[in-house]
Amino acid sequence: MTVYIGILPAEMIREHRVIHQGREGITTREQHLIVTVVDEESGQRIEDAEVAARIRHEGHAGTYRSLEPMSIADTITYGNFFSFPEEGSTIFSCG
Repeated sequence: MTVYIGILPAEMIREHRVIHQGREGITTREQHLIVTVVDEESGQRIEDAEVAARIRHEGHAGTYRSLEPMSIADTITYGNFFSFPEEGSTIFSCG
């Protein structure tokens, strides 16, 4: 499979009322992570996957958060909000 990853500042999608796990991304360091999963052989999007990700940085292990299915332009992508550190290295894990 092929995984495409996008990260947007939460403020960019505030008007779209995207809500994940009962919360909206509204803090200044909040980012909205979007993942698209594609079957490498057929080129078709995988729209029934269970996707989780975590953001971790120096000194903080981070926790996995489910990426919830979202309908965008008649296709399914997966997403959720994450807080990013102000400084330091950031490591992304997706599973």
